[in-house]
Amino acid sequence: MKEKLYLLLKKVLIFLHFFIALNAIPAGLAFVIKPGGELMQMQKMEFKIPLFTDFLIPGLVLLLVIGVGQLLTAIGLVRKYRNQLLFSLVSALILLVWIVVQIALLGFNSWLQPFIFCIGLTQLLLWVLLKRAISKHLII
Repeated sequence: MKEKLYLLLKKVLIFLHFFIALNAIPAGLAFVIKPGGELMQMQKMEFKIPLFTDFLIPGLVLLLVIGVGQLLTAIGLVRKYRNQLLFSLVSALILLVWIVVQIALLGFNSWLQPFIFCIGLTQLLLWVLLKRAISKHLII
């Protein structure tokens, strides 16, 4: 893989991390502010598995783990922090688990669920390609 392709793939990965963060942070805040789901028009949703009585805990996870995690990962990739790709891998895996758990708890209720899942898979694929390029010393 040439260095230009590596940089392009890395920019796409950074964009995807920022994209998820910029969507997860306000959504998480909305659930923390109104745990009943009113701000997200989810007040009538029922958990298929009654693990929670409202969206406060899921909102905190969405805000802090998904949103802030993806944001810090994007910043780490931009600033070229040590272990930047490891954080990207962890963020992608957390995002994938988040969507699977969300569907298990609430059922399939939005086109956003498979869309976000595909973004997580894309982050994972980009991680594999970038890690492979580094391990084969194809980039500087």
